[in-house]
Amino acid sequence: MGAAQFVSALFGVVYSILAARGLGPAPRGQLFVIQAYAGVAALLVGLSTSTIMTVQLSREQFDFAEVHTAALLQSLLFGGIGGGGTLWLYLYTTHLTGPSFGMLAAYFLSMPALIYKANWSGLFLGIRRVGVISIVTVLDAFLMSVGAVVTLFVLRAGLDGMLLMMTLETAVIAAIGVYLSFKQDRRWWRWSTKCNVDLLQRGWKQHVATTVTQLYYRADAFILAHFLSPASLGEYAVARGLSDRITLAFTPFAQVMFPHISSDDAERSRKFTQATFRQLAGLGILLATLMIVFLPWFIPLLYGNAYGGAILLAQILCVALIVRAITVPLELWFVGGLLRPGFNALTSIFMLVVVVPLGIFFTMHWAAVGMAVALLISLIATMALTIWLANANDLRLRRLLPATSDLMQVVAEIKNFRISS
Repeated sequence: MGAAQFVSALFGVVYSILAARGLGPAPRGQLFVIQAYAGVAALLVGLSTSTIMTVQLSREQFDFAEVHTAALLQSLLFGGIGGGGTLWLYLYTTHLTGPSFGMLAAYFLSMPALIYKANWSGLFLGIRRVGVISIVTVLDAFLMSVGAVVTLFVLRAGLDGMLLMMTLETAVIAAIGVYLSFKQDRRWWRWSTKCNVDLLQRGWKQHVATTVTQLYYRADAFILAHFLSPASLGEYAVARGLSDRITLAFTPFAQVMFPHISSDDAERSRKFTQATFRQLAGLGILLATLMIVFLPWFIPLLYGNAYGGAILLAQILCVALIVRAITVPLELWFVGGLLRPGFNALTSIFMLVVVVPLGIFFTMHWAAVGMAVALLISLIATMALTIWLANANDLRLRRLLPATSDLMQVVAEIKNFRISS
């Protein structure tokens, strides 16, 4: 999983460079806002049940066919409604021009496939098919990079072509997911009222948390779209995209450890939550240092001088999103260990309440840099609140950085997980 995420991150950086150079700052900024609308909307209408699906399967509460049926129907129903609603919202709330209505419609109406991709990952993580997830993850990133080359440098199709390419790529990956689900269990379709009721009963609290999380996680796009020019948005988009991809390095540890964090053995769940948090904290310090040192050289070389303003933005945002990634094991413990996703809703609401006024105020005075600083301050404050809340519920997380024993423990568990998968 770690190797797959590393390769995926490299392809992601390649895609980011291709999109930045092939589109230019202004269209790149427009694409950033369009993707923010689609990403947030997909989670709003997706009901955030992919995490609950992982728990259902890892605890063997329902069989694969029952959970997959719920995932597929939810994706089709809510994705169709959400795609149309998001298209209308984008057209009536943004002042950005550029992409044609037809390409915008195709992109937003592909939302069922986007939701299914997330649900499918939750399903296969629950049955510990990490190898399959890894292959699909790499394929997804590879197709995006190849698609960007063909669209921007061969066909020279611009922003419209990029939207069409992403629509087709998402549909292909979703179709592969359906095929692999059929191969996993030929009885891949079985309706279960009990499964769906359980998803909604446990999922709505997690949905509140995830919804608010995405609102604050993408608040910068919505705020900046009203204050910055498309070209300045393009610089911020490069910095944000690069920062997002750097934090993919944290994903394998959280994903592999989630079934252990979700254990019904309280002591085992607590132990793996502590170890994973400390492991990510150590990795975070290393990555943050490397980014601060190398980004002033990296961005002009690969993205071009047109994006020189993205250097400071990327340094701040990398640190901010690394702080966010380190907090994830605690949120997974609230969901899978304590079975109290409402705590995630509480911390997410706190973050949203902090980042919106700070972001607006700082952006009005210091433009994009102000938004980046506001995001950093908000994420640090939210991490502090999350640690306090976890310890108040008996997590006993006192030491925040890893010792050698923590590193060896996590490596051993990842090896065992890979072998058993």
